[in-house]
Amino acid sequence: MTTSEFDKTLTKFGVSFTSKEVTGTPAQGFTPGQRYWRVSLTRKIRGEEKPLKLTLTLVSENEPTAKRVIQALHGDIKAAELSLWDFAQAFAAGKTDAGTERMYKTCKRTKPRVTRFFGDQWAKVLAATPKAA
Repeated sequence: MTTSEFDKTLTKFGVSFTSKEVTGTPAQGFTPGQRYWRVSLTRKIRGEEKPLKLTLTLVSENEPTAKRVIQALHGDIKAAELSLWDFAQAFAAGKTDAGTERMYKTCKRTKPRVTRFFGDQWAKVLAATPKAA
């Protein structure tokens, strides 16, 4: 799918996207040299007064795009299907320390949040997302 088709799909489902850089120090748990972004997806539901919101933090050199956010959500959902040990092997050089476990638990919490936000439309949004080059 092309980017314009992806954008049309998000518009069709009433999804809008904003991002803002979060500043932090190493004392706050931020890694020097990394840029952190607070990303908010908002979805208007027909007949509902209040829109749904999905907020997450991404680490990225550049401001993330909607495509990158959907790919990150999909990656978190796939990672959560692994056991903690397999997750540690794939993403933390085999270390199952407290930091790795926190990352793993965050991925585990992503699927229900995405399901609540997108509902039955998640598969369609994912199918419309352009593949990474």
